[in-house]
Amino acid sequence: FPSPQLRTVHGTMSGLIDWILKACVALVIAVLLPKLFARSQGGRATDHKSVAGSASGEGQPLGGGGGGGSVLDDGWGNRTQEDKPNTNASQREAAAAAAAASRRNEAAASQAVSGSEEDVTNIRNEEQWESIILSSSSSKAHPIVIKMTASWCAPCKRIDPSYVLLARKYPEKMSFYRMDVDELQDVSESLEVDLMPSFLIFKDGKEIDRVKGANVRTLEDMVAKYARIEDGKQPNDAHQSVEETKGGGGGEKNA
Repeated sequence: FPSPQLRTVHGTMSGLIDWILKACVALVIAVLLPKLFARSQGGRATDHKSVAGSASGEGQPLGGGGGGGSVLDDGWGNRTQEDKPNTNASQREAAAAAAAASRRNEAAASQAVSGSEEDVTNIRNEEQWESIILSSSSSKAHPIVIKMTASWCAPCKRIDPSYVLLARKYPEKMSFYRMDVDELQDVSESLEVDLMPSFLIFKDGKEIDRVKGANVRTLEDMVAKYARIEDGKQPNDAHQSVEETKGGGGGEKNA
């Protein structure tokens, strides 16, 4: 028979082993139960979200648009994202679409106003220019408006539709032209054009007014003023000095 001391040690070891086993079981239960519970709750939440998303119209576009990535499950209810979601994709697509639409509208407007010379005549050479100035010398001739422009001038292109609208508004009062400063450099230098666009008004063969820069309101006011003169409604400042009107802004310098 074992001695009393041996029986005491054996009892102590048995109690320690039993305590360790119980602690391990409790630890496993404490770790596994929350995982299993979370997995169960996560599955139900996903189902509810899918139903709610279908009702509100949310979802990933056909073809993978939206950059959401693939959702993975580690088997314990931990849902992770395979690819980092691109939350700005839709905003960039919308901005790109808006920019493309704006470019199409600008191109259409430019084509509409520059494709025909029924409203605004393009001056191609010095002989044509001299003929136009000579014809404006007649006392019965209407004032003429010359838009000084350039192919590289962005403000010139932006204001051109407004210029054409003015030509269509006053066809019986004034004649409207365009001149490219690069095609007729000598003429543009003789007219002291240093900013594009510039709009020059000639009457009786002489320049009587000008507007510098792509300011639509200022241009409209100048044209309307001389249109009223043609109607016999002459304003007090009708023929102000050209030197007083050579200031302006919103254009590009003539190099």
